[in-house]
Parts: sequence; structure tokens; C-alpha cells
Amino acid sequence: MKPRQILYIVLAVLIVAFALIAFFFFRNRNRQAEPEATQTPVASMIITPRPTSTPDPTPTPVPTPTPNPTPIIETSDPMPGDRGMIVACVQERLRALGYYLYQPTSYYMGVTQQAVKTFQQAHNLDADGVLGQSTLSMLFSTRAKPASVVTPTPAGSAPPTVRPREYGTPIRWEQANAEAPINSQFLVVDLTSQLYFTAVRTGGTTHMEIEPANAEQTARYLSIFSGAGSYEKRPCLIEYNGQIWAASLCGMPHGTATIPGNNCSGTLCLYFFDSTGHETSVPDIEHNANLLIASDGQQPQQ
Repeated sequence: MKPRQILYIVLAVLIVAFALIAFFFFRNRNRQAEPEATQTPVASMIITPRPTSTPDPTPTPVPTPTPNPTPIIETSDPMPGDRGMIVACVQERLRALGYYLYQPTSYYMGVTQQAVKTFQQAHNLDADGVLGQSTLSMLFSTRAKPASVVTPTPAGSAPPTVRPREYGTPIRWEQANAEAPINSQFLVVDLTSQLYFTAVRTGGTTHMEIEPANAEQTARYLSIFSGAGSYEKRPCLIEYNGQIWAASLCGMPHGTATIPGNNCSGTLCLYFFDSTGHETSVPDIEHNANLLIASDGQQPQQ
């Protein structure tokens, strides 16, 4: 073999060797540059830690809210649409004076508003039906005028058991209620005229409800009030079981009569010391003044 051929063979081997070295060099370098593939975990490889069981906290009981009722007014100026104890007291006072002819309802509606307007007109007040301070002050004062004023009946013949102008013993409602129960019968004597009639107690829880015992006694009762029922209140004496008590009588029948044939259209209110009106705890000014007259200014013993 010629030297030149040998040289060509050596060169060819060197070239092939360099080519192989370059190939492997660049291949290894590319592998190092490429990031390793992220192995996607399979479900069997994932271990989910079991959550630590925490006991449920004891629930705090939540109170059930109580629905608020219609607000009860406690202001000094009731307005139409209001309700509450003040309205009931106003109705009771208007009823006692003859401007309101119904049982107190505690609701300040149209009938009560009209009664207030009538009262305001009778006392030269602004007749707007609103219970402002001037109206309330007049309504609960001794200057309040009844809806119907009756001239006191002239003195007549006195009953044989009661001396003219004799005064009664002041007693509290608690005592009168206990000593003269329902169906008790007693004599009612008008202190001013000394006219009298026999009455029967038919009810009452804060004061006494009475009726004339029969038609003749109704005529006697009417003669005290000039022949007709009246909202006038008069000092009187009650003769019962040998006792004479100071009392005050309103002359207007109301409610339903319970004694058959007595010709009276309802029951009459009879007050003693500490008596109050229908469904209220408000004292009646006129009745209290009459009680002092009937007892000659004396107060019940403590």
C-alpha cells in the first residue's frame, strides 16, 4: 500500500472519530440543558391526610324574638290612633262627665276624639280633638263641667231613720265591698235633698253597682235628679245594718239592668273612699269631693 493511501485512511479514521466525539458531546450537553420531566402522580401515590375530628361546638340557643305589640303610649299628649292607659283614663274621665257614653277601650279612635272635641267646646278650648296639656289639665281639674248640669233638687221630707244633714262614717271601698256583698239591700239618702230610695247591690269590683229595688224605688231615685238620669254626682248616705256610711252617687244608669220590673235602664255607680272607675285605677275627683262632704271632712281610719 502506498504511503499516500495510508495517509488518506488515517485522515478518514480521524474525521470519523472527531465526528463521533462531537455527536456524543452535543447530545450530553442537550440532555443537561433540558429539565427533567415532572412525574405526574397517580391516585395510588397520593396519600390524603385524614382530617383531625373536631367536636362540633355546642350551639348557643337563640331566643325566639317576641313580636312587639302595638306600642302603648306613655306620653302626655295622646293622638288619634294611639292606645294605652292614658287613653283609658281619659275615656273614663270623659265618661264620668257625660261626654263619652261607652266603656273605656284604651283606643283613641273617632268616638273618643269627638267626645274630646265636645269637651273642648264646652270649656272654650281649641276644639281640635287633640289632648294637649291645656285640655288634659282642664279635664282632670275640679273646673271640668259635666255634659249635663242639673240644679240640685230642693230638700224634701227626710226618711224617719236619718236625721237631716247627718253625716256618714267614712269607710274604704274594701270595707264596703266586704260588708255589703251582692244582693245586699240598703237605703240611699241624698245628703242635699234628704230624698231617698231603697237599692240593691248588683255588682262592681272597683266601686259598687246598684239598682233601685223596684219601680217605686226607681221613681224615688229619679226625683233626686229632677226626674231624669243625670251624670251629676251627689254626696249621699248609705244606711245598712244599723250603720250610716258616707258615699257618692252618680245619677246616670248604664249597662244592663238585672232586676226585673224596676223600670231602671241600667245600674248606678256608688263610690266609697278608694273607689276607682271602670277598668282604671284613676280616682274620681267629683266623687272624692262628695265623700268628704258626706263625711263632714272626715277621712277613713288607717
